[in-house]
Amino acid sequence: MATMENKVEIGRPSRTRLDKLRDDVWITGVKLVSGLKTGYALEKAIEPHRIKREKGHINRPRKWDNYVNGTQGPGKIKDKPSSVELAEAIFPGTARWHEHPIWRVLNERSMDRYECEVQIKRLDHLVTEVLYEELPNLPGQKVLCAFEPHVADWLMRLGSLDGLAAILLLVRYAEAISSSELRQSALSCYPSFQKTLPATSLLEPHYCELFELVDVRFKHWAFISNSLRMDITIFRENRAEDLRKNGAAVIKSILQEAMDAFDPG
Repeated sequence: MATMENKVEIGRPSRTRLDKLRDDVWITGVKLVSGLKTGYALEKAIEPHRIKREKGHINRPRKWDNYVNGTQGPGKIKDKPSSVELAEAIFPGTARWHEHPIWRVLNERSMDRYECEVQIKRLDHLVTEVLYEELPNLPGQKVLCAFEPHVADWLMRLGSLDGLAAILLLVRYAEAISSSELRQSALSCYPSFQKTLPATSLLEPHYCELFELVDVRFKHWAFISNSLRMDITIFRENRAEDLRKNGAAVIKSILQEAMDAFDPG
């Protein structure tokens, strides 16, 4: 009797909703730093040797076009530099957007307190300087300080992606140490970033999808009793208006993630 072999996937693994957002923010950063707007212009600047002119025609891979239009992400081939690394060599500082701690904290895998601190320490010094304090009896040794109002105010004033990553990492840190008070205090800062991040050049094209992920992955806690907790999703202000403008892209992303999750192959 013939047997049915397991289906083997060939090629790139499908990207998650988070993967696509990460890739899209990265390529936007590359475009901003370089001042180049098209995939062809980026390819000429970063990988000019791959562009061939033959009999009046230009032959090129067009992968940078795919990055720009969002249909492909920068993969990694063993023993070869990735597109992220190639772009970083020409336009320093751009790799940071692909390796930013925000992507780890938005991942649904659990984090312990030690990993939270590792990611917090990778944030911009304007964030870490206010989050850490030196121990008086141990010079050079720094620990996370109490999340006082002046700390929260400073992060909200920054209004940056690093500031948002900091409060979300503090939420995960609070969960790891079972501090509902710290969790609530940190998460209460989130609405402030809903006003500042859409105004940044890097995130203006992507804030709707970013906030959708934060909203569903960082739920508010309501304690019905000492032993019973309800998780509540509170969507951001102006969500309805944002979805009217960007709804097609967001809904497509949600449906694709659902299809990937239920794909039997």
